[in-house]
Amino acid sequence: MKERSNSLVLVLPIVAAMGCWLLFTASFSFHELLLGAAFTIFTIIITSLAWRSMGVLFTPTLNQIVCLWRLPWYVLHDTIEVSVILAKDLVGTRAGSHFRATEFPSPSDKHSSARVVLATTGTTMTPSIIVLGVWDKYLLLHQLQRRPLPRMITDLEVR
Repeated sequence: MKERSNSLVLVLPIVAAMGCWLLFTASFSFHELLLGAAFTIFTIIITSLAWRSMGVLFTPTLNQIVCLWRLPWYVLHDTIEVSVILAKDLVGTRAGSHFRATEFPSPSDKHSSARVVLATTGTTMTPSIIVLGVWDKYLLLHQLQRRPLPRMITDLEVR
């Protein structure tokens, strides 16, 4: 039996798309809101059709989505970190980089694929860490500067 994607997966992109539309247009005039709503609905329909045809069943829990609230801070912090590493490299100080494998157990329930996707994309959005993949219950990643994993990843742990 094929599982269905929960409604949270559709509601959050709709809210995010409308929020971005309002942020970028900075207008609350009726025709702008109408055009934004139309394009948001069009985008969600196309995305839903594409996911359905590819068999994507992205079903994150609310707790998994809430774990992403730290992401803007990580992007800002890592941007500064990358700038410092670049400055060190320009003056001839060896900055180094690190490949890591850290435990990332993933049970086989319907939310585990969403957990892997959120950990991978959320961490790779930051400039100093790239997730190379999840293999045999390990998260493989590359860090420009060795430091503890982002709290976002540990918050995504299965409880």
